[in-house]
Amino acid sequence: AWLSAPAESGIAIRIPRRLCFPNWQRNRRHEKMTPEETHDSPFVWKDDHYRVVFENTGTATMILEADTTISKVNREFELLSGFPKNAIEGKMSWTRFVHPDDVDRMKAYHYRRRQSREDPPNIYEFTFIDRRGEEKNILLRVGLIPETGQSVGSLMDITARRQAEAALESGKATFHNILELIEEGYYEVDLKGRFT
Repeated sequence: AWLSAPAESGIAIRIPRRLCFPNWQRNRRHEKMTPEETHDSPFVWKDDHYRVVFENTGTATMILEADTTISKVNREFELLSGFPKNAIEGKMSWTRFVHPDDVDRMKAYHYRRRQSREDPPNIYEFTFIDRRGEEKNILLRVGLIPETGQSVGSLMDITARRQAEAALESGKATFHNILELIEEGYYEVDLKGRFT
């Protein structure tokens, strides 16, 4: 199937339909596309492609509006938050999931990102609060979607890593305190018995 391109120059151009956006020829008349046009359309394929990527990234992901409303979330975000999509999308602000100590800072980043005056950080940590009120350490990566006013945010739960780091620091402090309390001399050796 072929489409004829608008020819202001007087030269008629025929292009295979599969290479065109389906509504290119019809955008003034707002006619509906046929199922064949929809199937052959690169634009429709891209939407499906991005939807599949969005749903299967492996990290909690959300699309945010300029007014802080969450317009879209993936399955991982549902699992992280404890809320189903239909309770979040178009109804909740992302501030609902942010610890009060972090809200002002993150709102400032959100609005500065849209004003283009100064680039706020696009990767930072904050404390996430889920449906049950549990706090989680999150590493957030956020960026604007060009020409939309929307932004996309990917959230990685780093709570286990932070807990491991805290346990390691606690262990180091305990070891240091034990060494300080020893009145006699001490030494360290490696696995081969050599002094370190």
